[in-house]
Amino acid sequence: MSDDITDDFSAGPGVVVPVEIYLDELDLFGMMHYTRYLGLLDRAWIRHWTPRGYHWDTTGRSPDTFALPRQASITYERPIEGHGTVAVRFWSESVGRSSLVTGFRITPVHQGWAYASGRRTSIKVDPATRRPLPWSDAARSDLESIRQR
Repeated sequence: MSDDITDDFSAGPGVVVPVEIYLDELDLFGMMHYTRYLGLLDRAWIRHWTPRGYHWDTTGRSPDTFALPRQASITYERPIEGHGTVAVRFWSESVGRSSLVTGFRITPVHQGWAYASGRRTSIKVDPATRRPLPWSDAARSDLESIRQR
């Protein structure tokens, strides 16, 4: 998969990450099943943050990655048809003590219109107690770096 995203995507909030659509994500009509769109956001999120030192595992080496979804909303504009690569743009809309609101758009790689857009609220929690915990200073700084202004 190429990381080549056209210059059309350099303007706008947050970061843009290419994400692959696989055949098993398509429904009987050859379109991406509607329940899979938020999974694209997750893949883009992990692909962006892992090289920056965040790890999604149970070792505890990245406590800021243990966040649970609180709410999600998505508007479907056009269906994704067939497999291939899409661009996922995401950004921080707000960073609270333990909460994070992420906005996102899923688009074709070389075009500006959207397949879908939405937002997700996550809460950072303690892995053992599942009680909210504040973001670390490092995570807060990283999340602010992709903040929509």
